[in-house]
Amino acid sequence: MKSIRMRLWSGMMFLCAIVILLIFLFQIVFLDKFYTQMEINKVEKNIREIVSQIEDYQDMNTALKASDLTEKIDQISYDKNMEVQIVTSDEKLIYNTTKSGNKMPGMMQGEITNSIIFGLKGEEYKNQTIHRRFGNKIVVMGLPVYMGGEVKGAVALSFPLASVEDTADILKKQLIIITFVILAVSIIMSSLMSKKFTKPILLISETAEIYSHGEFEKRLPDLGEDETGQLARRMNQMGEALSRNEMLKRELISNVSHELRTPLTIIRGYAEALRDISGDDIEKRNKQLGVIIEQSKRLGSIVEDMLSLSKLQSGTESLKVEEFLVEGILEDIRMMYCVNNEKRTFIISESEGKNRNVIGDKRKIEQVLYNFISNAFVHTSSENMVEVRLIELSDAMRVEVRDNGPGILKADIDHIFERYYKGSKTGDRFASGSGLGLAIVKGIMELHKAPYGVESEPGNGTIFWFELPFS
Repeated sequence: MKSIRMRLWSGMMFLCAIVILLIFLFQIVFLDKFYTQMEINKVEKNIREIVSQIEDYQDMNTALKASDLTEKIDQISYDKNMEVQIVTSDEKLIYNTTKSGNKMPGMMQGEITNSIIFGLKGEEYKNQTIHRRFGNKIVVMGLPVYMGGEVKGAVALSFPLASVEDTADILKKQLIIITFVILAVSIIMSSLMSKKFTKPILLISETAEIYSHGEFEKRLPDLGEDETGQLARRMNQMGEALSRNEMLKRELISNVSHELRTPLTIIRGYAEALRDISGDDIEKRNKQLGVIIEQSKRLGSIVEDMLSLSKLQSGTESLKVEEFLVEGILEDIRMMYCVNNEKRTFIISESEGKNRNVIGDKRKIEQVLYNFISNAFVHTSSENMVEVRLIELSDAMRVEVRDNGPGILKADIDHIFERYYKGSKTGDRFASGSGLGLAIVKGIMELHKAPYGVESEPGNGTIFWFELPFS
């Protein structure tokens, strides 16, 4: 009973049993009551219509001379095997569907007599009795006839209720056959439907099991447009993302290993040279020390990127929100490049929003701009200038970093901010770096809940941008 298939099958069989039970109750147990009440209501409605027509004539004898009325009474009597008697207020029998004469028979007793007595008193009478000889049910009714506000007569009737026992016996036999048929069909249909419903779930479960072992190549087939099909498509998307992530992690390990190995090798080589060769040559020693320091900074930068991304992804990083000028951050970055003897710089385009404060974490926005500008320098030749634009919007400032590089392929645009991702070959080279800079940008901007993005076409350069609200 722990499997979904077994629970689904059991539930459908239980529903089938409930349906059979309800059919039995309504077709066997309550059949007699339903039938009796339905017949009485139908006859009572017809008789009330007849009484109403008699009252419209304002005279008992005149009414019964109308052929349409007597034909209606005879038709009802014939259909229901019913005896209808109409008497006047002086107890004179003026119409009888089974007997002739103009006097009420002296032998009329029992329920028929009671119905007439009550009717002549202005009261309605309705009762069920059992035929003394044949034992079947007899319904007796009596209705008063009013004319001019006074009781002028009564309509009495009696009709047998056909026994439903034979019908019930037939239905019981049919119900037994129907029960076996329904059970057989239900078992087959329940098995097929439960299998159909659980098969895709089992496929998804098997795929998830395979993913849990680090194998992300399996894909699910199209399972339709329902919720199961949507889940299968989500699983395929997850498999693709996990597969891509696994590939990118392998690339990261390779790239970072290379990036770390290079400065470490250089540091070690120059340190050994400094120890064994340089001796008292101060100029040579200072040059070697400069290389060691430069490679140590490079190594520290890689480690710092990895730590920053780890903090952003773990959710432990918080914002220190303040007001600041974006132009001030850009000048600090320009100064940073000058101090590091970088021969690259960028221009800041004139804009009305240059002197307006924005709100955000100044240190983290500086890291975003530094990553954007460094990325632009990597993909732009020294002859081409990198431009930073500050664009004033209605309630925010848009910051754009533009380069004239080879651009980004359309296939790479959707993944450019993913961690470890390094774009495809554009122009005559691959993208360099560890693949963490733009992932850090993504984490910082999402922490700010601020819009950001990239616009690019191969051969037409690239624009990285973000927006921050004005203070």
